[in-house]
Amino acid sequence: MTECAERYLLSDIQDHDESKRLECLEAEYDPITIARLKRVGIAHGWQCLEVGAGGGSITRWMAKQVGLGGTVVAVDLDTRFLEPLRADNVKVERLDIAEEGIGHERFDLVHARFVLLHVPKYRAALQHMVHALKPGGWLLLEEPDFTPSGSMQRTEPAIDNTFSAMRAAITAAGGHPYIGRELPSHFQKLGLENVQAEGIVSITPGDSPMATVHSMTVTHLTDTLCATGLVSKEELDEFLRARATPNHWLMDFSFIGAWGQKPLR
Repeated sequence: MTECAERYLLSDIQDHDESKRLECLEAEYDPITIARLKRVGIAHGWQCLEVGAGGGSITRWMAKQVGLGGTVVAVDLDTRFLEPLRADNVKVERLDIAEEGIGHERFDLVHARFVLLHVPKYRAALQHMVHALKPGGWLLLEEPDFTPSGSMQRTEPAIDNTFSAMRAAITAAGGHPYIGRELPSHFQKLGLENVQAEGIVSITPGDSPMATVHSMTVTHLTDTLCATGLVSKEELDEFLRARATPNHWLMDFSFIGAWGQKPLR
């Protein structure tokens, strides 16, 4: 989740806070990711690449699926939470996927989640990932599309303004807040076959794992968000109060997954 951003917005977050943030994201999105991985058919003996492996929960799950006959290579710019996962079938590497490849026709499966969102040179990253696939191998990418995110009410400008500021901050850092919707067409342009995609919108209450993610992000980026001119400090405080209220509901971004297969020769 921290892979190859030139100005990754949360790059200086403390270890404890980042670990907690990643755990909350895993709690929300791992079940969806695992269901998608099963749909592409991950199996014993597969060679897998996990790009931007973050906290390592999907790396651990993949390693169980491929067994000792397979391998999972977990790469990220920040491998602090991945080092304990090293095993006979788990390799950990520090890699900027936008700047360098990781082999030719090496993997049966390449997966990344919340990576291209932060990658200015995302087209190069995509090309490197496709290049690494074996013929018949699968690329599964999961990225957000921030279009629907905001208040469930029509009378909460603080919520909507906070998300507007988040989108602007991501864009200013070289990121792509709407990258999710673009995935299927990118896959087709890169020559992948059997392309499929789906989007899931989370609607979460305050005091939930995603509320924790939102609150930690806003707290860490208060100055950055205010600097966009789209939200005030008072509105950010109102957003934080709402995210701490159990009966306050918020519509999050679309979590879009796309998968496609490299043609057989």
